Amino acid sequence: MEIYSRPPNRLDAHRKVVLFATLGIALATITAGIVVWQTYDPERSRQLPVFPEPSPSPMGQYDRAAVSCDAPVCADIGKDVLLEGGTVVDAGIATLLCMGVIQTQSMGVGGGFLMVLYNATTRTSVALTAREKAPLLAFEDMFEGNPNISARGPLAVAVPGELKGYWEMYQRHGGGVPWSRLVQPTITLCEQGFNVSRHAANALAGQSERIKTTPSMAEIFINNATGEVWREGDRMRRPALARTLAAIAGDVDGGNLLYMDTLLMRNFVDDLRDLGGIMTYQDMLSYTKIRDMESQGKQTAVEIALTNPMILTEILQQSSAPLKDCRLVCHFWNDMVLTLPDTRLALRPVKKDKRRYVLNDPFPFFVACITLDDRLAKRISATCSTSLSDPTRCIDSFVTKLIYICDKFIDIVQILEISIDYEECLKTVYQVLKNFCPNLKQLRITATLATRWRNLLVGSEILPESLPEPKSNLISLAVSSNQISPFLSSLIEVIVAASPNLRNVTLPWELCPNFANSKHLDTLMIELDRTRAIDITLEDDKLSVLLRMLAQVGDQLVSLTFCDPRRKEGIDMNDFDNSKLTEFRFPKSMSKLRNFRNEMVDIFQCRDLLRNIESLPVLETLVIGKTSKRSNCVDEIFRSIFHTDKIFLSVKNLTILEMNDPTLLERLKTSFPNLASLEVKTFCRTDYQGFEIRMELGVALTALGRWEGLKRLRLWVPSDQAEMINAIRALLEVLKTFEAELYTWDLVSHELTIEEMDLFKQLLLAMDRMDNVKIFNLSLGDESLKTISAFMVSNELVVSKFKIFLGRSMCPGMD
Repeated sequence: MEIYSRPPNRLDAHRKVVLFATLGIALATITAGIVVWQTYDPERSRQLPVFPEPSPSPMGQYDRAAVSCDAPVCADIGKDVLLEGGTVVDAGIATLLCMGVIQTQSMGVGGGFLMVLYNATTRTSVALTAREKAPLLAFEDMFEGNPNISARGPLAVAVPGELKGYWEMYQRHGGGVPWSRLVQPTITLCEQGFNVSRHAANALAGQSERIKTTPSMAEIFINNATGEVWREGDRMRRPALARTLAAIAGDVDGGNLLYMDTLLMRNFVDDLRDLGGIMTYQDMLSYTKIRDMESQGKQTAVEIALTNPMILTEILQQSSAPLKDCRLVCHFWNDMVLTLPDTRLALRPVKKDKRRYVLNDPFPFFVACITLDDRLAKRISATCSTSLSDPTRCIDSFVTKLIYICDKFIDIVQILEISIDYEECLKTVYQVLKNFCPNLKQLRITATLATRWRNLLVGSEILPESLPEPKSNLISLAVSSNQISPFLSSLIEVIVAASPNLRNVTLPWELCPNFANSKHLDTLMIELDRTRAIDITLEDDKLSVLLRMLAQVGDQLVSLTFCDPRRKEGIDMNDFDNSKLTEFRFPKSMSKLRNFRNEMVDIFQCRDLLRNIESLPVLETLVIGKTSKRSNCVDEIFRSIFHTDKIFLSVKNLTILEMNDPTLLERLKTSFPNLASLEVKTFCRTDYQGFEIRMELGVALTALGRWEGLKRLRLWVPSDQAEMINAIRALLEVLKTFEAELYTWDLVSHELTIEEMDLFKQLLLAMDRMDNVKIFNLSLGDESLKTISAFMVSNELVVSKFKIFLGRSMCPGMD
C-alpha cells in the first residue's frame, strides 16, 4: 500500500525553512532565459579551458565561451564553473540557480524550465522539458467564478519541475564539476546577502500591499528596518532558502531530494497544504514530466510535429478531431499519420451507405487505387453485407475489389479483416491467402452466415487445399462465426497448418484445428460465440476434440480464455440444469500458463486442474465464472481448493464471477496470500437452489477483513448502505485506492436518513486520506447531494478525487 518506503531523513530544520522563493512573489513561475555557449571538443571536454579577455566588441563576439543573463553576478558564477572544467550544462545550472535568487519574481526552484542543448560539432540538439505539472487533485473548473486564484495564492502552485530537471540534465550532460559546486555560490549569496536588482524591486513594489498582508511573503520580502518591501540596492539575505539549498547540495541524490520520501519533500507539501494548497506527497513522488528529446539528423513528420510547440498547440486545441480527419488537412498530416506504427486506419474496398446497400462505385475505386499511397494498404477491412433481396451484386463487388487490391499491394498488406454474411465469400478469402499477402501478420474473419443463401457457395463440396507457401509472418488469427460449415472448418485448418509462428488465436469452440505445426502459440481464446451453452453439454464428442487440441499446445500457452462474448456482466445468464458434468478435462500440465480465464466452469470443468497447483507454477491471473444460474460450481471449486489446503503463491490477480457463499471469502487470504487485486462480482438475486443470496457488500467486506497486501479491491454485489459504510470504514486504514460498484436493480434516487448521513460524513472524512475513491451506482436524492456537497466544501475535502455519484467526478453544483 505504501507509495515509497524510504524513511524521512536528512533535514533537521524548522518547517518554514523549506518555503521556496516562488511562495513570495510569483507562485506561477515563468521561465527566465539564459544563454550558455561553448565550443564543444570531445577530446578536451575535461580539460580546463583557457579563456581570452572579454571581447571589446559591442556585438559580444567571443571565440571560446560566453554566459549571458540579466544578472551580472549570476553570469560570473556560470563563467567560473566553465573555468573550473564544468560543461555548458553545469554552467547553465549554476547560473539558473543564482537567477532564482536575484530575479525571484521571474523564476526559482519552485518552478520549471525548458532547455535546449546544441552540439555544433555533431549538428544535433537535445531539448529537455521540465515544466510544472498540475496537482493530481486539480480539476478543470476549479477556478470558475474566481479567476484570480489561478494566478495568486496556494491553488495556483503547480508541482515544480525545476530541481528535477537540473538534476536530470546534470546526470546526462553535466558532471564536469561536483553537484555541490553548482549550488554553493547561490548558498553563499543567500547567507552573505546580495543587492536587490531594479527588476526585483519594481516587482515587489507592485505587490507591496499583498505582500504585507500575507505573513509567509512578508517574512521574506519585507525589510524589517523600514517596514516596507525591499528597494533597489538594499542588501537582502535569504537564510531559510540557504539551508534548503544546502540540504540539496550536500545530498547524494542532489536535486532529486525533493521528489523522494524525505523530510524536505514532506515539509514542502505540508507548508503548501497549511496555506490552502492541494498538492500531495504523491504529486512529488510521481513527477515524471521530464522529456529529453535528441534530434537524429533528418526528422520524420512525427518528430517535427511532436517537437514543434505551435503544431502541438493546435493539436491540443482540437479536443475531438479524429485522426482520420486530421490526416486530410494536408500532406504533412497525412505523412505523420502514416508513419505511426499502428495508424488504426483501414482501407475498405466496398463502400456502403447507412442502410447497408452497396453503392455502385467500381470505377472511382479503381481510379483511386492508381494514386493511392501504398502505406494505406497496410490494413484492409473488407465487408460483404447487404439488405438487398439478391446479394449477388454485393458478393461480386466484394470478390472483385478484394482480389484487385490484394494483388496490387501484394507485399504491403499486413492486416486483413473480413466480415461476411455469405459463405461464397470464404472461397475468395482462400484465393487471396493462396495467391497474395505473403507478409500478412493478422487475419480476422467474422462470419454471420445467412442460411437462405448458404447454397450460393458453388463448389463448396471442394474443400480448400494446402497453401502453396507458408504464412511465416502470420502471428494473429481470430475467427467468429454463427455456423461452422465444412468449408470454414477446412479453411481454418489450412491456415493454421501454413502458419508456424502463430502466437495469438481466437476460435469458436467448435473449431479445433490441428496445432501440430504451431510451436509458438502463447495466447488462445475459445469463445462460445452463437452456440447455446446447454448444447455444448450434449456434445461430448466435440468436447473430446477440443481437449485433444488443448493437449497439443498446453505446454506453450501463457494465456488461456473461455468466454461468451455475447454475455454482458449481470445479464443473459443461462437458466438450465447442467448438474450432469461433461467429460471435458483440461491438460494435466500447463507450466507456462500465467493468465487463465474460465467464465464457463460449469461446462469446461477445471477443478482437477486447480487442485493440481504444481501444474500451474507461474499462474498470475485467475478468473473463474459460470454460465448457468442453477450451477453451484464456482463455490464448489473454491471449497475444493480450501479443503485440500492448496496455496497459490504466484497468483496476483483473482476475479470471481457469481460466488454465492460469502463465508468462502474468509479463506481467500490463506489460499491466495500474495493477491494484489481481487474482484468479486455477483449479479443473480438467488443462488443455484433459488434462495436469496447472502453475498452483500457489507458481508463481503467483513469477510475479507484487513488484507494488508491487497492493493485493489473491486466488489459488485448487492448492498445495504448503512452496513456498507461501516464495513468500508474498517478497510480505509490499509487501502490507498477504493473502487466499488454497488449492484442495484434500478437507479431510483433516495434520500439518506439522519443516521445514514452521519455515517456517510464519517466515511468521507476517512476516505479523504486515500488517493482515489470510486463508488458507482450510489444514487442519492437532491437533498442528500446538497448536504454532502456543503459538508465537503466546509471541511475542505478535495472533491476531485471522489467519484461516488453514478460515476461523476463530484457532487452536482461542484463539477
